[in-house]
Amino acid sequence: MNNYAIQDFNVGMRVELHPATDAWMFGDRFGDVVKVGRELVHVKMDRSGKTRKVHPRNIGEIIPN
Repeated sequence: MNNYAIQDFNVGMRVELHPATDAWMFGDRFGDVVKVGRELVHVKMDRSGKTRKVHPRNIGEIIPN
């Protein structure tokens, strides 16, 4: 399991949710960071178009550009 901190994220990064999340299991796996808050990362998901508030521990991978 990756131990990401909030400081590891920037707006515009591609991320994959952790496989243990419900959204990942329903197929909403990849997205772009649209906002970095004090504790949560806001990720606009590719498949659903929803913006999800995600704790850094629920990010599975940071996808390199």
